[in-house]
Amino acid sequence: NDEDYAQLFSIEDLLNAFTQVISFDVAADDIDGVSGSGIASGVSLTGSFVPQPWGTIYASENMLVFAMNGYVPGQFTSERTVFLLAFGLEKSAASPQATGTVRGRFLHENSLDIHDGYLRIATSVGTDNQIVVMRVPTAGENEFREVARVDGLGKPGETITAVRFFDDIAYVVTFLRTDPFYAIDLKDNLSPKILGELSISGFSEYLHAINSDKTLMLAVGQEADDEGGILGIQLTLFDSTDPTSPKALHRYVIEDDAAVSSSSTASYDFKAFRYVSINQTTGIVIFPLRIYSPSSQAVIDFDGYAVFDVSTVDGIRPRMRVSHPNQLTAYYNGCHVYLPHRSWVINGDLMTIDNGMVISTDLDTRELKWNLTLPKPCTFF
Repeated sequence: NDEDYAQLFSIEDLLNAFTQVISFDVAADDIDGVSGSGIASGVSLTGSFVPQPWGTIYASENMLVFAMNGYVPGQFTSERTVFLLAFGLEKSAASPQATGTVRGRFLHENSLDIHDGYLRIATSVGTDNQIVVMRVPTAGENEFREVARVDGLGKPGETITAVRFFDDIAYVVTFLRTDPFYAIDLKDNLSPKILGELSISGFSEYLHAINSDKTLMLAVGQEADDEGGILGIQLTLFDSTDPTSPKALHRYVIEDDAAVSSSSTASYDFKAFRYVSINQTTGIVIFPLRIYSPSSQAVIDFDGYAVFDVSTVDGIRPRMRVSHPNQLTAYYNGCHVYLPHRSWVINGDLMTIDNGMVISTDLDTRELKWNLTLPKPCTFF
C-alpha cells in the first residue's frame, strides 16, 4: 500500500534496510484481536526502505525522526551524509512524512532537536563542525530544507564530542587538544550565531542542565594533557548565565595518572547518568566508574558507581563510592550477557545495578542496606 510507505531513499539504486514503526494506544482495550491482515486491531504499522540498517531516534510531540550516518557514493570518493526519515505522529498512529540529508556525521541522539517548526542538527564534516537548521515540512511538503547554519565550531582538527539543545540555546563541545565550550544563540532559527566560547583542557562527553533556565551545565568527560592525551574521567560545572562569556565554575578530576585509565559508560549511555536535584544550584550526581591499570592482567582498581555532591558555592566533592565486584562475567557458559548501568534513588536510598548485582545504599549514612545477586542468565552444561 503506497500510502503506508515513505518516499524511498535511493543511493545508486541501492536500498540497504527497511525500517518499521509499530504504534498503539497503551490505554486501548482492543489490541488483542487480530484483523484479517494479520495485524492486531488497534495497532498501526508503517515503514520505509532506508540506506542504512542502524540509526538514532529523536521524537517530539508530533514527529519521530530516524537519523542515520552513511555515505553518498561519488565518482572518486564517498561523502559522509546524515539521512533523515520522519514519521508524523497523530494520536496512536504514525505515518511517513518527510526525508532529508545533511553533509557530515552526527554524534548521538542529543545531536538533533526540533523546536518551533525547525529541526536543528550538529554535524562534523571531517574536522569542520556545524549546526544546520532545517525547516520541518508542513502539509503538502515532504522534504527537510536547510534555512540557516552556524559554521566554524572548533579549532582546526577538532571534532564534536558533546552537544545539547535547549529551545533557544545550544551548547557544543569540540576537542583535539583543548575543550572549546560554545554557547549558540538559537532564538532566531533563521539567524543562529555563536554567543561565547570557553577553552579549557580535556573535553566533555555528556552535558546535563542542573537548573531550570539551562545556564548551569554539569559535564562528564575526560581530562587531557597539553598534547591531547587522555588522562582520566572528570566532572565540570559550566556557568553560562552570561552566554557571551561562559565559565567553568568548578572541576573535579577523578584521576589524572597517565599509567592508570578510567572510564564511565555515562559518556555514551546517558541513562547511566543520574542527577538528583536538591535546589537550583545544588544536587547529587551518580554515574558508573571504572578505574584500572592497563596491563596484561588488566588490574581493576575500582568497578562500581561514584557519587558526588555538586554545588555552585562549594564545588564538586566526593560523597561516596559503591563497589560492584565483578561476579558475573560478560560471557557465562557461552551466553553473552549485558546489563546496562542504571541507578535509582528511592526514599533516600541509592539502588545501583552492575556486574549481575543490585545494591542498595543509604545516601546519607553511606551504609549498605541490602544486595541481590541476579540469577545466572543461562546455562548450557
